[in-house]
Amino acid sequence: MSPVLAEAKGVGGRITFDGQQVHFTDKNGQISHSVPVQQIHEVIRFPPRALGGIGALQFLTVGGRIPNANKASLLNNSLGFKPADYKDASDLADMVQATIGRVVPMLAVIGTNGSATFDGDVLQIRRPDGWPTPGSVGGSKRLLVKTVAAVELSPASARRDGYLQLTVPGGIERKPFVFRRSDAFSDENSITFTKEHETSFVELRNAIESAISSAASTSQSPAPQKSNAEQLRDLWELHLAGAITREEFELEKKILLSGEG
Repeated sequence: MSPVLAEAKGVGGRITFDGQQVHFTDKNGQISHSVPVQQIHEVIRFPPRALGGIGALQFLTVGGRIPNANKASLLNNSLGFKPADYKDASDLADMVQATIGRVVPMLAVIGTNGSATFDGDVLQIRRPDGWPTPGSVGGSKRLLVKTVAAVELSPASARRDGYLQLTVPGGIERKPFVFRRSDAFSDENSITFTKEHETSFVELRNAIESAISSAASTSQSPAPQKSNAEQLRDLWELHLAGAITREEFELEKKILLSGEG
């Protein structure tokens, strides 16, 4: 076996990484299974605060899904961590991410009808197997933040789930929910959550709204003014293409250089 580069103790086992494979070891110290790094396309981090005191790492493989979003720390290719051990787990995730050359998601949340990650540009919603949610191919749906018109968060209470809903032009959001849990559960652009996980969803809502605002500001910024040289080159190319005559070119050139345009 290759030398261990990173190691993290988890709940009921541990994870080691040797630069080529991620090894999952049970509580007896026996390797239960290994995942070649070539098969890993993303590492999802669930900080302790997002899981009620237990953090988790989930190594998503090509074609992999989340069979039960409420048990992220118990899934195959996943392991839960206590807060005291989460730094080691995060360091291991950094090393794996550097090896596969992918960006670590900025935020990760887990809800009652799925989970989501957001890297500042793309929100990826993952559903459990067999979840009756339209628009989610293979249990997963990706939304570019520039296509999101609005985001709404309805707080949870001790007796009912809250929800985070994204409004997308052309989407089939179900409004209003009137706090009907079944509607929010199956809405294609919504994630429901318990009171325990509400803080992480508020952070996600704020991050998405900030990204939407930044995208809008960028799109509304005027295009940079071309220099005289660039405008002259454009005019000359129009002349060469036969779009304007030489006389028209000379006239436009005179106007441009005189500053009267």
